[in-house]
Amino acid sequence: MAVKKKATKKIRARKKPTRGKTARKKRSEPAESKSDSGEAFFILLDAPPAPATVNAIQLPVDCSVDNISELHETLTLALSRGEPITVDACALKHLDGASLQLLYAFARDAVDGGLAVEWKNPPDRLGQAAASLGLAAHLPPN
Repeated sequence: MAVKKKATKKIRARKKPTRGKTARKKRSEPAESKSDSGEAFFILLDAPPAPATVNAIQLPVDCSVDNISELHETLTLALSRGEPITVDACALKHLDGASLQLLYAFARDAVDGGLAVEWKNPPDRLGQAAASLGLAAHLPPN
């Protein structure tokens, strides 16, 4: 005669936190939670840092001596990041000689510092003005 074993159910004892203290998981461990549908999902507490933002500059509509200090600050900040730079000139409508010289000096300093400068949407008149002043070496369409 065969003896039948009774199925037993294992019960895990939960550790309760001591009074006044709460149980905490280590920051490097994912925290488990349940969704409304009852499915388990994990929340990573130590998420990797967000990817670096693109070092992009949007040239203003009016690049003139009236707002050259703001443009200078923007260009200097972009250079200080030490990353390749994208200059979007799609909004550019007015450009005077002082701003053109500033853009040339910025592009020259970037290249001298080993930084790539990509010009997006440069208007034709930017290249024409740079060529007429002898500043075409570092400005688009190059």
